[in-house]
Amino acid sequence: MDSDSSVEQRRATQQKRRPPGEVVRVTARFDSDGVLQEDLTSAPAEVMIEATDSEGEVAVWFDDYWWTDLIERWVDDPITLHITQTPGALLHPVVLHQMEMVGRVAPRWRMVGHSYRSDVSTDDAIESLACSAYHEVRFLDQTRPGAPRSDREGLDLSVDELFGRIRREQVRLGATRPVLVRLPAQSPVGVKEPSPGVCERDTSTLPA
Repeated sequence: MDSDSSVEQRRATQQKRRPPGEVVRVTARFDSDGVLQEDLTSAPAEVMIEATDSEGEVAVWFDDYWWTDLIERWVDDPITLHITQTPGALLHPVVLHQMEMVGRVAPRWRMVGHSYRSDVSTDDAIESLACSAYHEVRFLDQTRPGAPRSDREGLDLSVDELFGRIRREQVRLGATRPVLVRLPAQSPVGVKEPSPGVCERDTSTLPA
């Protein structure tokens, strides 16, 4: 290897190196082809997944083939998957099915759901969440901005009431997860979701 090639190789390697402690996050956006960047030299720490559109329709790429590719690529790495709070995503049957599958074949992965408090507003939704495969669900303590009034006519629970009902359902089902996390309401509209460190984690013991 000549000196010019050696210098070029060192430069390329340095450009790929990341500062210590940097969280590598990639996003699969609804309106994309779902392909995650291919130039990663190691697995990302977090994969953000926009599974649905504004109408709650699942992305075209969100299928078994996409998940198979993801698992074959990084199954042995400790990745955190985030199902972002797009409408209907948290408890969509297709999303819940894929979370169950991932839990079986990629046990090192952690699955985190994101939601507005008002998105879980019926007894059926509470039961579905209580027996889901998520390790953790993070709730923004507010109703979904712009949601039609008809979508807000469920139980209309406070976040404490919602957490209590979910925990009681977990006890009934013998489930110990997901862990429930409260995130402060966003204000003003458009402010980014608080970082994972800015939250109130519900670590209370489930009632006997």
